[in-house]
Amino acid sequence: MLAGIYPFLSKSVSNAVGHSKLVTKEHIVDCSELDDLLNCQWDSAFDDNHDIDDSADELRGWFNNPSLGRIKNIISQDPHDPDALRSCLAALGFYLVSRVHEGQERAYYENQAAIKVLMNGHFTNSAAQEVYSHCLGTMGNEPFWFHVASTSSAGSDFGGELRGNLEWQRDNNRKSLVKALEAWREQESSPNRLKRMIAIYRLMLGQRHSDNLGVPKSYRACFRDDPDRLFATIAQVLS
Repeated sequence: MLAGIYPFLSKSVSNAVGHSKLVTKEHIVDCSELDDLLNCQWDSAFDDNHDIDDSADELRGWFNNPSLGRIKNIISQDPHDPDALRSCLAALGFYLVSRVHEGQERAYYENQAAIKVLMNGHFTNSAAQEVYSHCLGTMGNEPFWFHVASTSSAGSDFGGELRGNLEWQRDNNRKSLVKALEAWREQESSPNRLKRMIAIYRLMLGQRHSDNLGVPKSYRACFRDDPDRLFATIAQVLS
């Protein structure tokens, strides 16, 4: 089924089935290895998509409206290429912008780019790619990407360290907190998973110029365990 939705996965998935002895059918069905793979990828490369314009007010502007040719190049790019995108944040961004462009031709290719970039993070591990492709097929698009956005190997800590990190972000990239909080508040009266993903994405994007991978990891942990408390803290920091 995945090969029909994402044609470029056909070779990767068939290679995984043919050569992987690390992933059993039971593991694929319950996606038991998914969190470990995502945490490894989050911790290896936080942000590598320099096409994102994080000063744009709207989601569709974050990618500077790249041409379809550029997006197709990302899909077809050799994952061994040192310039290939591999970060979870880049993959999540492509998924989110594809949702904004739903109904347009480009949305299909942006969606393909999202999973291709995620796969690139484990391009030498066919078993990992198999887990990703099967979990995506089993969970469905939106639940899968929400899981990507809320996976963290850290425990949630709502103490002084969180507030300190948010205060640093307020002083150095206030707009990222404002836009994250706006997205969160848009869904408070009627919970919306897409808006929640946009909120945590925008929050993490505000740390793209920081060298501390632990900060976005802690944000995802708080988002996973108590997102209302996380965004209430953001509101306090901004007040």
